[in-house]
Amino acid sequence: VDAKIESGRLDDAIELLLWFGFLGFYVQPDQEMYSYQFLYDIKRMQSISKQYPYCIHPGFRKALGCPEPR
Repeated sequence: VDAKIESGRLDDAIELLLWFGFLGFYVQPDQEMYSYQFLYDIKRMQSISKQYPYCIHPGFRKALGCPEPR
């Protein structure tokens, strides 16, 4: 899927999706964390973004046709 986001704005788009809770992180195979669990602290979220893969909030998965988590 082509999101048509300018290459220089991709980090901004990811940051926005993280902050609103659309994206989160798989911190363990059966545990996801979203912005409210970080008290909406974007710096804390960014600090772990290289360690853990992103996940989509379960409230959006079915509508987007996403597979169930691992």
